[in-house]
Amino acid sequence: MTSLSVLVPAYNEEHLVATSLERLTVLEESPHLERVEVIVVNDCSRDRTAEVLREFERKVAARPKGKIEWIFLEHPVNQGKGAAIRTALARASCELSVIHDADLEYHPRDLLRIVRVFVEEQADAVFGSRFAGAEARRVLHYRHQLGNKLLTFLTNVATDLNLTDMETCYKAVRTELLKSIPLFSNDFRLEPELSIKLSKRGARIFEVPISYSGRTYQEGKKINWRDGVKALAAIVRFTLSDRVYTADAYGSQILGRLARAPRFNAWMAEVIRPYCGQRVLEIGSGTGNMTCNLVPRQRYVASDINPLYLESLKALTPDRPYLTTQFTDVTQADSFPRLPEGFDTVV
Repeated sequence: MTSLSVLVPAYNEEHLVATSLERLTVLEESPHLERVEVIVVNDCSRDRTAEVLREFERKVAARPKGKIEWIFLEHPVNQGKGAAIRTALARASCELSVIHDADLEYHPRDLLRIVRVFVEEQADAVFGSRFAGAEARRVLHYRHQLGNKLLTFLTNVATDLNLTDMETCYKAVRTELLKSIPLFSNDFRLEPELSIKLSKRGARIFEVPISYSGRTYQEGKKINWRDGVKALAAIVRFTLSDRVYTADAYGSQILGRLARAPRFNAWMAEVIRPYCGQRVLEIGSGTGNMTCNLVPRQRYVASDINPLYLESLKALTPDRPYLTTQFTDVTQADSFPRLPEGFDTVV
């Protein structure tokens, strides 16, 4: 079982936002979710969105209490989609977080399958892909799709991923991981920024086919060719940037930079590899820069004191049955890992 925070930026969606939020009640059906919180941020809409949200809040408050908790926030001035998502994320308290737009282009029933991937595959992030063979997809905007494919292609070149839909709204990420990534974009540039930074953090990213009912510009679609140009610039900017950790007491930003020095990490491992046995304990493994160069072994325990690093290390274990992770504080003897046969090497 897990829990899900749904981050909903809303701007000038008075005709659709209530229906979009009502659709989220399908999450009550998930056997994998024990708690859901929906955090709606009205980004200083100029239409009646605020009034519609207040009416919807009164409506859900009168219902019997279920899995879903509703939180409604407001920006005093318009700041953009990215800023609204950061505001919602600051309030997120569930294990997973997903972005959900306030229109009707995406259907939350697809979130049920996205959540299942986290439970079954130990994913760090799951993207809902509109181009990976969904059951239904509204046929619209061929030139828009070409632009999307170009941006996805360039992001894949920059990250060495094989995404099929980088611009998808449905990006679900482990909340602790998402909060540890500094996000600067206030508009649709958030999509390449988050994709590139998740790649640089070594996140285990999965894709799930989703249905898509795109709308026309007459129906209120907001993204246009100017956003595509901005996204191109964002791909270049965030590919060159190494700011993939928020500032913390553990020096995470330094480890992030070291992760981008593969030859240096390989050289360090080569120096000590001849002295390593088959049962290795690594203390202070960080994000696994050394770990990845010293495995495989008969048994390898990667340990650290930082919970965030431990999550990164845990992402290395599904495909490495000999690798385990554990919290270890060198000032507390009872926190040290134990093996029946003992370790023959400590790094």
